[in-house]
Amino acid sequence: MKRSQIALVAVVIVGSGLALAPATMGSAAPVRPWMNTALPPDQRAKLLVQAMTLDEKVLQIHMMDTTAHPREVQAISRLGIPAFKITNGPAGAGPGDSTSKQPATALPSALGMSASWDPGLAASFGTIAGQEVGDRGEHLLEAPGVNITRVPRNGRNFEYFGEDPFLSGQMSVSEVQAVQAQGILAEVKHFAANNQENQRKTINVVVDERTLREIYLPAFEATVKQGDVAAVMCAYPKVNGQFGCENTHLLKDILRVTGDSRASCSPTTPRRTAPSRPRTPGWTCR
Repeated sequence: MKRSQIALVAVVIVGSGLALAPATMGSAAPVRPWMNTALPPDQRAKLLVQAMTLDEKVLQIHMMDTTAHPREVQAISRLGIPAFKITNGPAGAGPGDSTSKQPATALPSALGMSASWDPGLAASFGTIAGQEVGDRGEHLLEAPGVNITRVPRNGRNFEYFGEDPFLSGQMSVSEVQAVQAQGILAEVKHFAANNQENQRKTINVVVDERTLREIYLPAFEATVKQGDVAAVMCAYPKVNGQFGCENTHLLKDILRVTGDSRASCSPTTPRRTAPSRPRTPGWTCR
């Protein structure tokens, strides 16, 4: 999937397929310039945000997380914003916390698939998962997981690709490309150094820069640069004193480039990257 197709904010990813609301008798159809698919995605996003109230903006940065609407960002009919539906997925199209049964193929665990050393199998996995997510009317798959198997007793090791950073990255790239070829957004996780479940919301992972870049970041970097992944999920633990979802070094210095004033992307929507100039440590956004 090309970046131009997924750069628009997630709440309007299906906006291009929506018709403008019909005019009622005696009233004009609402003017929604952000629905003009001829405009660049960034311009459409800016027009939409300008039209939003503060309350509407707040609605779009968290899920409803109710029994009837799990993992769902609320629709805003006034603006033509559809509901944005998310599901979990390291083992295929997951139930997404739904109270009803969600049909899906029982795919192999990521760890088992990685033992094949075959990115082609990861592509097949991604194709099936992406198709099934789309068939259920959902938009984003919370997968793949590329955390390194550091703690053998980690309860979620089966969701990840093992202990080799290069292999993890290449399996992830193939899966992401296949998922997004189905018109579904992939979200690589958990950024970064999320290697145990026990006390994951309170622990502080202390890791030096070389180890971080040689072991814990390469699979994420490959997924962003080669896989053109649509989204990155930050992690619960602290890394060197700062929680993952507010970690300046991880999100600002590494995931995006601070020195490029035109590089604008949120921590959850990285762009394709390559160092934009010498000595720039981050993965550039464009």
